Amino acid sequence: MIRMLEIPEPTPSLNAILRMHWSSRIKFGERWELLLLEARAHFMPAARRKRFVRITRVASRLLDLDNLWGGAKIPIDAMKKLGIVVDDSPRWLKLSVVQRKGTPARTEIEIRDRS
Repeated sequence: MIRMLEIPEPTPSLNAILRMHWSSRIKFGERWELLLLEARAHFMPAARRKRFVRITRVASRLLDLDNLWGGAKIPIDAMKKLGIVVDDSPRWLKLSVVQRKGTPARTEIEIRDRS
């Protein structure tokens, strides 16, 4: 099964996350949970085995790699909390994070079971 989700905002940069107050970071993570639910992630069966997740950040400017990968932490944590992935360890998750220039800014998430 392959599920494609589109979130109407790009993933944050690692710098933006690190500059947030801890309480703002928690609220930001909760916002991403809601964004995933609005993108129909709740129709996805709970994870019971390893899943492949590809996060594509689409925005008008590109980030350096550490900001790109670090920014993926928030959506991955939200997916874990919603049961979309079992855990974010390599045993349960094969993660790919890429980016491209484009408008409108958004995040595209492909989720599929590993075979």
